Amino acid sequence: GLMTRYNLEECINKALLQLKILSRKDILDIVNELQNPRDQFMILGVFEFGRGPNFCDIALTGLDSIDYKDQTMKLYSGRIVKVSNELINYAYSASEADEYFKEVNGCLRHYTLYNNGTIIKSISNTNDIERFSTNAYRSVAYNLRDVNSNLSIKNIIESGKIQFIKDDMERLGIDDLEEYFSSPKSADRTERIARIENQFMCSKIIVKRFIKTYGDCF
Repeated sequence: GLMTRYNLEECINKALLQLKILSRKDILDIVNELQNPRDQFMILGVFEFGRGPNFCDIALTGLDSIDYKDQTMKLYSGRIVKVSNELINYAYSASEADEYFKEVNGCLRHYTLYNNGTIIKSISNTNDIERFSTNAYRSVAYNLRDVNSNLSIKNIIESGKIQFIKDDMERLGIDDLEEYFSSPKSADRTERIARIENQFMCSKIIVKRFIKTYGDCF
């Protein structure tokens, strides 16, 4: 195939393996193997900020959403999230791509991409927002399956959330997950949880359950 198959079993940490949690390096290794900037942006985007309702934050966000100086994006859903330089670069490449390459029965085919004013262009010429979002979702799911049949979009979002918390802990000089969630100042606790929930537009984080599920990943 076009892609080096990614071997999850090479993850040394058994907890990470069991929960299919990938590090930022793992994700970048996968993304760098992909042929199309559109797919690179979408998979790294899911890892960095989740998906939004009906995948709209991946499919419908425009290039003008990027604030280079702050390294943030204002997504289609209205939330403002932190993003990496790599993601910003993939966004620019995706918006400039005119063709999409896909291997079909061992042959490399290329398809014309249609510009909808969004970062990712459409393979079919459609103004139907719902269809555009569904196609983007399917494209990501298909690419992940092609990398490893055990990988789902949910795995990527959970992996991103864990990476986000690890980076935040490092920034704050905290090396214990329980300590991170149990700061003496309740305002700190609330603000940390709110930041994660905004970054990934995820359901409410139940701290005890989160620590029980993912504690071994830290």
